[in-house]
Amino acid sequence: AWSLQAKFIQDASHELRTPITIVSSKLQSLLTAPNNTINDEVETIADAMNETRRLKKMIKDLLSLSKEDAIIKLNIEEIDINELVEEIYRDYLDIATIQGKTLIYENNLKNNIIKSDKNKLRQLLLIFIDNAFKYNKNDEIKLALEEKDNKIICSIKDSGIGIKESDLNHIFDRFFRSDKVRNEDIDGSGIGLSIAKMISINLNCKINAYSRENEGSKFDIIIPRDMN
Repeated sequence: AWSLQAKFIQDASHELRTPITIVSSKLQSLLTAPNNTINDEVETIADAMNETRRLKKMIKDLLSLSKEDAIIKLNIEEIDINELVEEIYRDYLDIATIQGKTLIYENNLKNNIIKSDKNKLRQLLLIFIDNAFKYNKNDEIKLALEEKDNKIICSIKDSGIGIKESDLNHIFDRFFRSDKVRNEDIDGSGIGLSIAKMISINLNCKINAYSRENEGSKFDIIIPRDMN
């Protein structure tokens, strides 16, 4: 536990250092030209603001991860999972249209009622749907619900950049981002899937990941019907 904590602090420090260094350098460059107007330095200011937003998002994710690590009590209630996923689907339809993507939803359940923590489950699904949009250039994203062995399987499938087979075992590691993602400068903190993993543990869910590089990814979230 001590070793893991030390590694986490080391990784967090490394990831936080980059945006702080960039913001610092941008501010220093502004000091070298005190007579310039905002219009003269609009690009420098915009870069600093982008890094500040990235830093803010990273800190928010770190706090969320810490909260999941220390979770004690869940709010278990009856949930209509079709209503939950359909609501998310409707929220993302406009985003799909703006981005030139196709979003599909299929519900193959006969019974939509489960018992779980609604807010935590929604947060879990949103992480994977956000990633499907982020790593999918302009193609199809599919959400589906089905049942197997008295458990609900919520699948999120995309036809995006995919994940190398050698990276699949590391995608839930804190701060892990593949070389391809870094090289293509896709925004992210590398913490989202770590949060998803912690939430899934707290909700007694299981996550199965399938992916082929340049072909897309599919994540199956296996949800128990009743957590009690």
